[in-house]
Amino acid sequence: MKFYIIRHGKTARNGTDLITGQADIPITEEGQRQIEEAVKDYPKISSPYTPPISWERNRPLRY
Repeated sequence: MKFYIIRHGKTARNGTDLITGQADIPITEEGQRQIEEAVKDYPKISSPYTPPISWERNRPLRY
């Protein structure tokens, strides 16, 4: 069994020096591109597990 931990793409608050914590901050268009590029480097994932916040649920993870 292998586990892959992939961080989310850039959000609207990255680079603002604000602590986001559990806030549901949207991913930027650049963040979407970062995710699309990141998933190309991993094999198909059979069982993805994500936190229950919208930017994680809506990311383009292909499995």
